[in-house]
Amino acid sequence: PINWHALNSDGAAKGSHGPARGGGIIRDCREGLLRAFSANFGIFSAYWAELKAVAYGLDLARTLGIQNLVVQMDNKACIQSIQSEAYTGGEYFHILNFCRNIIKQTNWNVKLEHCYREGNWVADWLTNKGVEQEARILIFQDISLKLGRLLSEDTVGVAQPRMITT
Repeated sequence: PINWHALNSDGAAKGSHGPARGGGIIRDCREGLLRAFSANFGIFSAYWAELKAVAYGLDLARTLGIQNLVVQMDNKACIQSIQSEAYTGGEYFHILNFCRNIIKQTNWNVKLEHCYREGNWVADWLTNKGVEQEARILIFQDISLKLGRLLSEDTVGVAQPRMITT
């Protein structure tokens, strides 16, 4: 919607606890790039990487002074965990509380939405970049050729095939 921004984030890990990475992109209502990031988190679970990526994206959005934000993730369990105050999170307690507290801050509106992986492919691409990089976090303000192509395809709605088995 007009006057809203979107944060798409994603996280992944190789193995139950393995090399973890994350990525995300913040766009304006015209789908123009504000910032994007890719991160190499170290050794963690995929669930932790998903939460860390959205936490980083939320913090970045606050730093940019965004007032209305739609957060889109392809991990429905993470969204439900963040939204449920009853879920304490065990080993994820601190990262969940960080997300909940930043969302609750006044002077901004945040909506959490689930999207399918095919609708989150720019964040997925940024996440995969995280494994290749030596730096912990890279912030992008300019669009590389590959990122620009992905953003363009995403904006015009290029369909991504989805394999469904029955």
